[in-house]
Amino acid sequence: RSRSTSRRAASKTQPWPVALAHLHPSRRPDKFAYSAAIAACGRGQRWALAVEVLSCMESRRVLADAVCYNAAIAACAQGAQWRAAVAVLRSLSARGLRPDVVGFNSALHACGVANRWTSALALLRTCLASRLRPDRA
Repeated sequence: RSRSTSRRAASKTQPWPVALAHLHPSRRPDKFAYSAAIAACGRGQRWALAVEVLSCMESRRVLADAVCYNAAIAACAQGAQWRAAVAVLRSLSARGLRPDVVGFNSALHACGVANRWTSALALLRTCLASRLRPDRA
């Protein structure tokens, strides 16, 4: 197996403390390491930590991509934090990145879990105006 394949497989199962340890500056973490750490925080119900890791990328001069943002939005959704999920989705746009169906679906899920139907409908309108089609639930 290649090194990247091994890293990808490990990133899907490692607990959040292990994933965060890989972000030490001496390891020169890339966006893939950050994305894995953000996703691990989400799986560990540490949504606030996931958002913090995302914001830390900028100070470490690592450019976050839509995958990193989507992982943070999903972490917020898993933690039933609809406001945080929507804020991360908006910050993705503010950074000049284009939100995708994955990000919108996660934010919509967070709104649904919190019974924030008005917010969910507003997000859905934004998603449709972007010519994206959310997945069917």
